[in-house]
Amino acid sequence: MFDTISVALVAAIRSKIRLDFNGIRSVLCDDLDERISLAEGKMGPDDELGSMVKDWPVALSEAMFWTSFDEEAAGVDYWALRWKIGVGENVTPEEYIKAENDFNTETLRQKAEFVAPFELRQLPALKEKVEALNSMTDPSKLAGEYHAIDGELVNLEGAVEDVLTSVDAAIQHAIDVARGK
Repeated sequence: MFDTISVALVAAIRSKIRLDFNGIRSVLCDDLDERISLAEGKMGPDDELGSMVKDWPVALSEAMFWTSFDEEAAGVDYWALRWKIGVGENVTPEEYIKAENDFNTETLRQKAEFVAPFELRQLPALKEKVEALNSMTDPSKLAGEYHAIDGELVNLEGAVEDVLTSVDAAIQHAIDVARGK
């Protein structure tokens, strides 16, 4: 059954996409353009959740930080004490407070040193890179540039989704509080 489906899919793709360099380049550029437009739309004033975010650059940077943050490595003692508490071992309040403070200090240190892999101010340059792909004639260079732009977009797309998920969670929490839950 999969053989029949795969043959049908290949035939459908071949009927829509020219399988020469120009056709493939066009598909790659269209993919990037569409993804950029989609991300911009989600951050725009017409998006139900996106319009609630007042400072997208800061929100995106925060989302990227928390995605990259290794909280276990930042607070080994803190997580060890939480494990002890979970299994019923005695932990003094002083031990816990010290471990928690150390964890928070390390979190703030890492946050201060964090450099986001993509910032919203880079979006115009990213669009220019996509536009430049349209005139490339070297397949290897096209593939390399596509891969690089895709990597930047993945960071942006993931952060946009994380921000919107957080906004939605905050709304749901407010609804639950209003309902007395």
